[in-house]
Amino acid sequence: MTATFRQAQQDIMALVNQVGVDNSIKIVYENTKDQVPTGNVPWAKVELRHFDGGQASLANHAGKRRWRRDGVLWILLRVPIGGGLAMGYEIGQLFVNAIQATATDHCVWFRNVRLNEVGPDGAWYQMNVLANFEYDQVV
Repeated sequence: MTATFRQAQQDIMALVNQVGVDNSIKIVYENTKDQVPTGNVPWAKVELRHFDGGQASLANHAGKRRWRRDGVLWILLRVPIGGGLAMGYEIGQLFVNAIQATATDHCVWFRNVRLNEVGPDGAWYQMNVLANFEYDQVV
């Protein structure tokens, strides 16, 4: 199966959102009016960036070609500062487990899933979960 830009975005966000719902983690999405949570609750901002796209096949009999799309998923996780790194690692692991070795309904697949410690950010300690993604689109 192949995906459009929108289908891939929906598949990826559904995967991330499910981790948030299952674990009571507030997810803040780009270009929404979601508010940054207050209090001592973990939360995450999700960003999706497409990078490259190129032709991945010759045209078929109808003139359609397969186009490869790829980019990176950023989950900017924030946990209350002052509690050590345990909570950040535990929550980060939930996202990593959900993403690595996974393909979505529209065949978006992930590689190079990793967790990076960033450091203090105001009242929060930030860790990022990053994953390269790839899918094909037929046009």
